[in-house]
Amino acid sequence: MTLDDIKKFKLKIQSENIPLSTKYEYLNSLSELLKTYKYSFFACEKEFIVLENAFKSEVMIFNQRVNIIHCYLKENGNFLNLNKKSLIYKWLLDNLGVLMMMHDDFRAYDIVSKLKLEKHKELPVFEVNEKYILRLKQLSNHLNKYGDLPVQTDKKFKFDDGVYMGRFIAHNKRKTMVLKEVNEYAFELARYFEKKNLSFEDKLKEVYEYLVSYGKLPFISDNEVKFSNGEVMSTWFSHNRKKISLMDNYMAKEITRHLNGRRLKFIDKLDELYNYYILNGFIPNSYSREVFSDGSLMGGFVKENKDKLIKASELDDRAEAILNFLSSKKLNDEEKIKEAYLYLARNGELPSKSNKKVCFSDGSYMGYWLREHYSYLQGNDDEYSKKIIKYFKFLESKVLNNDDKLNEVYNYLLKHGCLPPRRELIYFSNGEVMNYWLNHNLARLRLSDDNRAKAIINYLDSQKGISFEEKVAELYTKILDEEFELTNDSLFSDGVHIKSWLSDNKKRLEILKEESDIVLLVWKKCFKLSFEEKVTEAYEYLDLYNKIPFQSDKEALFSDGTFIGMWISNNKRRIYSDDSLIMLKEKMEKINMHFFERIQMVKK
Repeated sequence: MTLDDIKKFKLKIQSENIPLSTKYEYLNSLSELLKTYKYSFFACEKEFIVLENAFKSEVMIFNQRVNIIHCYLKENGNFLNLNKKSLIYKWLLDNLGVLMMMHDDFRAYDIVSKLKLEKHKELPVFEVNEKYILRLKQLSNHLNKYGDLPVQTDKKFKFDDGVYMGRFIAHNKRKTMVLKEVNEYAFELARYFEKKNLSFEDKLKEVYEYLVSYGKLPFISDNEVKFSNGEVMSTWFSHNRKKISLMDNYMAKEITRHLNGRRLKFIDKLDELYNYYILNGFIPNSYSREVFSDGSLMGGFVKENKDKLIKASELDDRAEAILNFLSSKKLNDEEKIKEAYLYLARNGELPSKSNKKVCFSDGSYMGYWLREHYSYLQGNDDEYSKKIIKYFKFLESKVLNNDDKLNEVYNYLLKHGCLPPRRELIYFSNGEVMNYWLNHNLARLRLSDDNRAKAIINYLDSQKGISFEEKVAELYTKILDEEFELTNDSLFSDGVHIKSWLSDNKKRLEILKEESDIVLLVWKKCFKLSFEEKVTEAYEYLDLYNKIPFQSDKEALFSDGTFIGMWISNNKRRIYSDDSLIMLKEKMEKINMHFFERIQMVKK
């Protein structure tokens, strides 16, 4: 045995597709063996052969298990009915990361591809690129330097690309655990998480114990009260409030009862908003989802209480600081034009009028403002305005008719082998969104004799997967699961996006809901109720409970999941003045005779 043999064996250990913990075990064993026989390689030859054979056996066992899972997939076609207590499920949970990195193994590719389509919550499959690994490395360095990791609300520590470390950790713990067997940084982070891990039940118990001990729960702005693992308590129970309210558990019921009775006054919200501003350096706008500790939106409060804030600012420094930020944040026309020009120079295009993603630095929509101020831009003589107008005139010169657009969609299909993904914006040559045009013209394309239209429709039909009836049944089953939440990422078992499918089949479902209770439930859970349907449900709620709910009362919901109290507040004037709503109005006056007093005073 020579030094070259040992080097080859070490390289083989490092290069094999097996869990990292197993690699570490054999590398350590080899290191210990060499320490013991550091003066003679020949003396450890027998032990070396035993270690080498044991490693070969380890690799063989791992490959046998990959074979077993691949055979299971071939026999069953999917993993949907996989028992969570089975050995296959447990092995997948521990070794999914290794399979994801076995790029050249067709068995691993089949398994991971199927899991990607099925989107198991416990088995997250995601893209692992250099940027992701770099973030894990920076977290590992942070952990070694400070002995701890930032919590979700920590705004002090960022990655090199500007993303907050704490926020990334909060959304990537499970992914890190998946990668722990293939990446040394993930391995180190996973050990840290395992030491500090608290289950949902553990956290619920700690929240309950805090409530019992102090007779209250911390507000969202209170970052001093933390779980035993260092996470901020108020952030957790505010994000899990809905789940807690649905639990049949004495601790959850007590926590929910306390939170429901905690409606903040103006002065309390001002205090929380000011603390949020000091901590984060900005005030949420009306499109943001940041909430107060009672569950109401911060941005909505600012929008609805401008007059109160102005009045309060005369005596309260906190209100003055908030107003100063809001006024300083607003851009003037010249600043907006410059920002739009810089966006154009950087991206080669400007956002459309309906684009709700691209904003100016003050939060207003760039595309909408530019179209609304087109005449103003034309009258300006500055360099920035001229460049913007030149861009718009270029778009106008590239007007496409429907035949031109059909041709571009067809060419896209030929080039890419697919149509534009729904969640990715693909543009025509004139800057319009291809996806939108395609969705709005599907009915016309189905009736067309044009070979290009037929090719597009044939492709779409080939992607449908399971039938309409099977999708309805599958969605019905998902809805019955209390933990299911319909999001933009929700998929059917054949990989079709649920929200997109619902949008395409809305008219068909609307007709069928009159004939089927299953479709009716799907309709109520997945589509917003009409105004008339909400009138009926609101009346039934008032008649049953004899109370008018608060705007943010999460116990008072329509069947589509929206707030009854919020709807009543937004439609108060209409309910008062519309003769067709007289029954609802009389019911509300019977419950609270002063409910419409302010409207009556204004009318007088």
